[in-house]
Amino acid sequence: MSKINFGDIQENYETALTEKVSNKQDVLSAIIDNDLINKFIFIQKDKEKINSIEDLFKYQKDIEIFFNEVYKTITAPGVQKFIDWLDELILKNLETKTRKYITDFLIEEYATYDDNIKNIIANKEVLKPNSSLFENIKKSVKENINKRIVSSFTSNDKVKEEFPDFIEELNDLLEELSSIKELDFVDVKNLYTNNIDEKDSIDWIPEIDVNTDYYYSLIKQVVEKKDFLTTNQDNIQLSTIVVNVQNSIKDINDFTQMIKTIDVSSTSEDDIRTFYNKFESSFKFNNIDNVTDYLQQSITDTWDKIISAYNTCQDFYSNNSQEKISKLESNKNKWSSLEFSSKIELYVLTLKNIISDNPITSIILNDISKIKTNYTKVEKTINSLEENNPKDEIVSFFENIISDFENKKIGILKKLKTDDSIIEKIEGAVVEIQSFIENINNSDNLLNALNDDFVDGVLVSYDYIKKEFTSAIEKSDIKDDLQYLDEISSEEYVLSKTDLEDNIERFKNLLEYDLININLTKNI
Repeated sequence: MSKINFGDIQENYETALTEKVSNKQDVLSAIIDNDLINKFIFIQKDKEKINSIEDLFKYQKDIEIFFNEVYKTITAPGVQKFIDWLDELILKNLETKTRKYITDFLIEEYATYDDNIKNIIANKEVLKPNSSLFENIKKSVKENINKRIVSSFTSNDKVKEEFPDFIEELNDLLEELSSIKELDFVDVKNLYTNNIDEKDSIDWIPEIDVNTDYYYSLIKQVVEKKDFLTTNQDNIQLSTIVVNVQNSIKDINDFTQMIKTIDVSSTSEDDIRTFYNKFESSFKFNNIDNVTDYLQQSITDTWDKIISAYNTCQDFYSNNSQEKISKLESNKNKWSSLEFSSKIELYVLTLKNIISDNPITSIILNDISKIKTNYTKVEKTINSLEENNPKDEIVSFFENIISDFENKKIGILKKLKTDDSIIEKIEGAVVEIQSFIENINNSDNLLNALNDDFVDGVLVSYDYIKKEFTSAIEKSDIKDDLQYLDEISSEEYVLSKTDLEDNIERFKNLLEYDLININLTKNI
């Protein structure tokens, strides 16, 4: 005698009970709509009419058919919601045969895919249009799902073969997309709102990062650029969509953090804000895959160089002016005879050229590229000026003067019986020259040092000691001997026998006052 094999339907039975508990209202409506209660009463009446083995077999078959109908009816609401959602993805709805293939498969295998279906229905809202920042991405995701359905499920066999993998991928896709909070953002400011995770609270007040908000316009451009996902099935599969979306949003977030490193705000000086506005206008995001890398390169190649050059130029123009240059030139008679005067003249000429070539005049009219060219050109000239200024020659000259007086001339003056008060003044002037050397070495501005410590300082001391030494010599007995020494001129003059015989006393005097040294050279 044939019996119902409850072992074969046990899994479906447990699934139906679970669905009844978790989806009570939909299941109740389906039972009523399909008149299952009356159908069961009718079958029970047939039970009372069993009079033969054939009647029993028929009753058992009817019970099995009825159970399958109950199972399909109970599971159908979840399947129907899923099918209805697939319909939404396809503008012309699912083809009737495709709908039937998928519906039959899911009802038959509902116990296997119950959790997936429920998760998909719960997470499908992530793709619902809600005026978010990433509507195009959502649209593309739906189009990718649509293409997969249309291209894959063309027969019952294809559904049985490919749908298991598809529903697993779809479940994973929607679950992972639902975990990306940015897909629910409706305002660019959400990206840099510190308490965005609390936005669902009734009394939520957004705490927007004001430093980042200055770059709102540029960040908005980036979001619009990154709100894209290809629908080319050769380039993207459901399994790679999440990675693509995550990479795009990470790129946006990284960009948002990096743009703050240029440190501009509404309180920045006008020139810096003008630079930024032009810098922002220079961005072209077409054919740019990674906007953060593009930004980093732009900051390195353009922004950092402009700001460095701007700071160099601003420092230069604030510390050097035409008035200061004119003051140094007006005192040219005081330094024009010095051996390094040509160096000062070249320095002054370069200063005047830089002053007249102030790149600040190009800020308003030029784009960021031209501004960069102008500023970096002037910066290079300024740096070259600082590297080749006459400071070293000036310092070296006066160090030699100090050495000459400390090691020779003060001793000569003492031998000449020069008044002690004059020698003291000369020694004081030498100390002043030493102070000048220290000051000019420590000065950040050579032009200021030349105008203040040089023209009105060290040159006065230098002129004084030179004058006093010359005067002492003029009044001394060795005046004529020095004059003879100057006429000889060469540091290595070769004396003849006649020179020595005619000037023996003169050489004695010069030796006595340490004005010459005599070196002998053997010829054999």
